[in-house]
Amino acid sequence: MSFNVDQCFAPDSNATLVFLELLKLNVSKIKPQCVIYIDHNTMQNGPMNMDDHIFLQDCAKKYGIILSKAGNGISHQVHLERYAKPGIIALGADSHSSTMGAIGALGLCCGSLDLALTMSNGSYSIIMPKIIKVNLTGKLKKYSSAKDLALHLVYKMAINKHGNYVLEFTGDSLSSLNVYERATIANMSAEMGVVGSIFPSDEQTKKYLEAHGRADDYLAQEADSDAQYDYEYEIDLGQISPLAACPSRIDNVKSVEEIQGLKVNQVLIGSCANGSIYDFIYAANVLKKYPLNKDVSLAIIPGSRHTLALMIKLGILDIFVQAGARILESACGACMGLGQAPMTGGVSLRTFNRNYVGRSGTIMSDVYIVSPEVAISSAVNGYLSPPVSLTNELKIQNIALPLNDALIVNEKEDVELKLGPNIKPIAHFEPVGFNIKASVMLVCGSDITTDQIMPSSPSILPYRSNIEKLCDYAFYDLDSDFVKRCRENKGGIIMAGANYGLGSASEHGVIALRYLGIKAVVAKSFSYLHKRNLINFGIIPIEAYISGNIYDEIHITIDDGECLIENVTASSFFKTKLEITNEEWDIIKRGGIL
Repeated sequence: MSFNVDQCFAPDSNATLVFLELLKLNVSKIKPQCVIYIDHNTMQNGPMNMDDHIFLQDCAKKYGIILSKAGNGISHQVHLERYAKPGIIALGADSHSSTMGAIGALGLCCGSLDLALTMSNGSYSIIMPKIIKVNLTGKLKKYSSAKDLALHLVYKMAINKHGNYVLEFTGDSLSSLNVYERATIANMSAEMGVVGSIFPSDEQTKKYLEAHGRADDYLAQEADSDAQYDYEYEIDLGQISPLAACPSRIDNVKSVEEIQGLKVNQVLIGSCANGSIYDFIYAANVLKKYPLNKDVSLAIIPGSRHTLALMIKLGILDIFVQAGARILESACGACMGLGQAPMTGGVSLRTFNRNYVGRSGTIMSDVYIVSPEVAISSAVNGYLSPPVSLTNELKIQNIALPLNDALIVNEKEDVELKLGPNIKPIAHFEPVGFNIKASVMLVCGSDITTDQIMPSSPSILPYRSNIEKLCDYAFYDLDSDFVKRCRENKGGIIMAGANYGLGSASEHGVIALRYLGIKAVVAKSFSYLHKRNLINFGIIPIEAYISGNIYDEIHITIDDGECLIENVTASSFFKTKLEITNEEWDIIKRGGIL
C-alpha cells in the first residue's frame, strides 16, 4: 500500500546520510513538512560532530526544513510537543518514531534512504500491516506505571512473534492514561516487534495540546464501532505490576518482586521513553522524603529543553540538584553509550528502551530497564526494589508553559553547503547479479542487532557521515577479523539465524557491508525494517537456514524468484523462494535505489 506522508523527521545520526542521499538523487524540493533534530552526536570532543551540525543547518536552510539544534531535546519528545497532530502520518528515520501514536497520529519508522525518497515525493509504501486491538480495562495500581504496561506488551508480543502489525488501543480505561504515559507505551513499539501503535485522540489529547499552546491542532478521533481486527487482546491494568527487563534482552521481562534485592550502582531516569515532566514528579517526591543512597550514582536526562524549563519553574530540578543527582543534557547520549557507561561488572537501572549487550558503553555490565518509580526507589534503597509508598505527593500533568524557540531554526535561503573533511559522498553500486559465487565471511546466531552490525560508540558515531571509514568497524565487537576477511576476499556472503537486523532504523551497517562487497545475507528470518534497508542498497536478503562455516564456498543462483543455495564445501543444497515484492525485485536488479 502507498500513501501520502504529512511529516518527516530524523535525528542527526541518520540525517547526514539523508541529505547525502538527497544530493546524490539531485533532489531540489521537499514536499512534506520536515524537521531535523540534533540529539545524538552532541558530544563534541573533536570537530567532526560540529562539522555535521553545520552541514545539517545549511541543508535545512537549503531545503526550507525546520532544524532543532543541539540541546533542544530528543526528537521523539520534541516532535510530540511541537509538531505531531491527531490524524496525520509522520515518518521518521529512527525506530522510536512510533511515539507519535500517543497523540493519535500514526508514527512509522524507516531508513535514511526511504526518508529521503519520501521527502522528495511525499509518499511512502509498505506491506499493509495487520491490526491488533488492545482493549484496556481496569486501572493501574498505585505505583504501577505505563512503563510496566509497555514491558508487559514487549513480553507478550515476543511470545506471540508478531511482526508487521500495528497496535490500536481501545477501552474505557484509556481515559486514565495521559499523553505522557501513552507516549511511553507507543515509544516501545519497536521493542514489541510491531510497526507502530496508535491511541485515540480524546480529552487527554486535548489537554496535552492546550498545555503546549496548540489547542487548534486538536481533532477528536476514535476507532469505528464496527472496526475489524486481525487479533484482539484484553489487558486488565489492575493486574499490571512493576516489571523489569533483565540483561541483556528487552523481552527478558520479570516482576520486580521476583528479582528485588540486587545491589545497584547506577540509576538513570529520562530518555525518549520516560523523559517528560510526568516521569520526574514521583522521583522528585521520593527525593524530598528520602536521601539518595551513598553508593548509587543518579543522573537525569530530561527529554526536552521544554521539560527542563518546566522542572525549573516547578522547583523539581532543584530537588534533584540538592539530592546529588547529575543533570545531563536533553539528548540521546547515555541511551546509546555516549557517556554514563556503567562500571565493570556494575548494575545499572535505566528508564530507557533497550539493554543490548554493550549498548550502555560497557560490555561487562548488567543493565535493567525499569519504570521511573522503580528506578528512584532503588536509588534511595541501594538495591533493586519496588516503588516506595508516599503521602502528600505533588501531582502535576499538562502544565502550561510557552514553548521556547531559541534553539529552533526555520528559514529558507540559498546557501553553499559546507562539507567538513569527514563528510563524504556515497559511492555508486553495481548490481550483485543472480549467479553469485562467493565465500562465507561471517556466521552468526539469532537476534543479531543493528548495534552488533555497526557499533554506535562515541569513537565510531562521527564516521556515519563517512561510510568508507565507517566500514572499518562492521561487526567489530562480534568478529574483529570480519572487515579484514572481506577486503582480502573482495566481499562474500553472511549467514545468520533468526531475526537478523533487529533494533534501530539505521542503515549505516547495511551500506558499510555493501562497501565491503557483501552480496547477500542468508538468514532464517529478518527484521522487517532491516530487510527493507538491505534491499534498498542492493544486498539480497535470502530467508533460509543452511549451516556453514567461514570461508565455505557458496554458489547462489536465482531465477524468477526461485533461489538455490549450494554449499560447495559441505556438499549441501537448499531451495527457497525470495520473499520480496515486485518493486523490491526491481530495486535488487538495479543494484539498489542509488
